Amino acid sequence: MEKKEDDKFITICICGVFRIQRNKKTNSVTQWILYDEWKKRKELPVFISLFWSPSDSFRMNDWLDEAVKHVLKYVTSNGYRIHCESQLFRVRNWRTLDTYFIETMFPDEVKNCFAGSLCNELGFKNVICSEETRHTRQKWNNLYKEVQQKITQRAWKFISIETRTAASKLLSKHIWLMIDKPTFSYFAKSCYCSMTHDALIHSSFAKYINFSRKITFTKGVDFGGLWPMVSLLTETKDSRKFILKGKTRELYDLLPVKQLTYGDFKSLRHSAFSLTTSFKKRFLNHHHHLIPLAVKFIRNPLVKCYPVKVINQTLIFFERIFYDYFDGEVVTQQNQEDALRICNKWLEYHQDMFKNIGYRGQEQRWETEANHLSHALDWYVRSEPAIHKNQTWSSFWRLSQEWTRRLRNDNEWDGELNVAIPEWQGTGVNWKEIYSDVNEITTFKDLCREGGEMEHCIASYADLCASGRYLAFSVLHNNERATLGLSRIEQTILYRFDQMRGINNEAVSRSMLIKGKKILKEVNHLIAKKRT
Repeated sequence: MEKKEDDKFITICICGVFRIQRNKKTNSVTQWILYDEWKKRKELPVFISLFWSPSDSFRMNDWLDEAVKHVLKYVTSNGYRIHCESQLFRVRNWRTLDTYFIETMFPDEVKNCFAGSLCNELGFKNVICSEETRHTRQKWNNLYKEVQQKITQRAWKFISIETRTAASKLLSKHIWLMIDKPTFSYFAKSCYCSMTHDALIHSSFAKYINFSRKITFTKGVDFGGLWPMVSLLTETKDSRKFILKGKTRELYDLLPVKQLTYGDFKSLRHSAFSLTTSFKKRFLNHHHHLIPLAVKFIRNPLVKCYPVKVINQTLIFFERIFYDYFDGEVVTQQNQEDALRICNKWLEYHQDMFKNIGYRGQEQRWETEANHLSHALDWYVRSEPAIHKNQTWSSFWRLSQEWTRRLRNDNEWDGELNVAIPEWQGTGVNWKEIYSDVNEITTFKDLCREGGEMEHCIASYADLCASGRYLAFSVLHNNERATLGLSRIEQTILYRFDQMRGINNEAVSRSMLIKGKKILKEVNHLIAKKRT
């Protein structure tokens, strides 16, 4: 990794064949690859992080691999030939018992792979890699890749881990010479938000370059809560370059967000941009039918009386509950209005709580109150009661508690839930062999028992569990008990963290929450392993 600077340009050269260059006069950044001469390219082949992390040291391996690959391709395409020696083996497939030949430059790998089976060495052979042979037969393509690996392995004998780490740190340091600081500020506000797990520390140089080439800002621009919407311009297929002056109408006309009325779009300008990011990620990109519900909730003036994290959690409830229960079916206007009324009454009831107790140091209390709202929404979508505009939050909470008690009543299980499948497969894993304090719930009877002992409504998830769209676990950890729920990610076989509740929907401790995340990781690992 080398940095050069003269009167006109600042240049970073990587592995001798890749170059990033900034024009001091115009501030334009270009990327180049060396052939007979330097040729401009839209992007380079390896990810460049704007903030250094230990993984960047290993990316230096990728830079060397790509450099060797590029040089070999260039050399062979110009008529040169590479002479090398390979070894021929005759091996047997242990499943079909068929024998076949393998020609390789890495004989030890073949011997280890076929240890205990037929593996006859048939001698060495001189081979030639050239442009003609590289495109003719598959085995030549394999040998061509092995030549690349052989050269790379030899190179790493002379390059230590410390050298790689130092080179990666230099690259992360010098890459900032290519970045315009005001443009980066706009880029950060538009594309990243830690609340939605898109931390700025994971930002990439390629994404910044794409943003800076496509969007230009006039001086002093401020979109307020609409900054996350600006990033949508980089996702469009429109090849135009946009010049933004900070006007709401101008941005609305440029964006493909016609599911939003201009009035709703304009109202987001006065919201916290982290809320707008969450709204964009959860509703604009996926659940379009819930956009009116989410926007009306965000526009409620009482939202400003609450911590942003709590309001974001409520948006997650909308996404989770309506997706889990309706499963792609149309959510009626009445359903949305009733759910919004419950949320608004919850906002009215707790509006002074933030002023009285704050948020820091009271996270578990806020999580418990948010859990109560989630429970009330569960009650509504599963029992579909008649909602009246004069009902208070206390009324909704009382009715949801009565519903939970009915679920725990042995005589009313079948009448309330009408579950057709009393038992289901779940993950099919014996969890006692992995975690002795984790029990997966795979029967309707055990689900109801868990709900009765923990005083919550997990029994109402029986149909979701039976269909494979939900997994329920009873977890013990450090003398604490909780119920863990995992919901399946749309159109995949994997699951995501849904909720973890203590007795009567109380918030759980941080250590219990970490335990739940570990169980989720293990579930997805086992499912992926079975699939492969």
